[in-house]
Amino acid sequence: MQLSVSKIKPHPLNEQIYGTITDANISNLTKSIDELGLLTPLTLNKDYSCISGHQRLKALNILGIKTAEVVIKDIGEEDIILYLIHSNRQRDKTAGQKLLEAKALYQYYGNNQGRRFDLVTPVDSTGVPGDIREKIANEVGTSTNTITRLLYIDKYYPTIIDDIGTNIPLNQAFLQVKQLVDKEILKATGEANNGIK
Repeated sequence: MQLSVSKIKPHPLNEQIYGTITDANISNLTKSIDELGLLTPLTLNKDYSCISGHQRLKALNILGIKTAEVVIKDIGEEDIILYLIHSNRQRDKTAGQKLLEAKALYQYYGNNQGRRFDLVTPVDSTGVPGDIREKIANEVGTSTNTITRLLYIDKYYPTIIDDIGTNIPLNQAFLQVKQLVDKEILKATGEANNGIK
């Protein structure tokens, strides 16, 4: 069905996980839509919030295209996150985006299902059954080891997440954070032992 582009709203969770879409990020997509038209319809929820096609939507707005082919789905608010993540499986993601996807999925599959997503608070995956950890890693498109290391880094030293993959490899970042944490534990243990007489 055709729908006025002005009625379509980006879903806020998309920007929380994947960041702001800039004109420069989608210049090739914009050129393609300008030359060939919109090849894949946008997927919207019944309230016209975009579930799949945020970059295409941005390109349509840049080009001033007034209507677009859309597919309307009836997705409950608690399931939106799952659809957003699945529709971005092919995307080349940063470590930070993978981390945010994993955190959202831990909340989705955990006790917080149906609640508002908190993508800022560290997630403790140690109590999560292995089959759920594996399912989350699969949905993010990476290994359970990668997710576990990202969550560990996020818990103890979240400021380096954005550097992973660009300035420092994940394994090196993990080992450095683990060494810092181990030193802090040893220091705290030593101080505690010094107080015992």
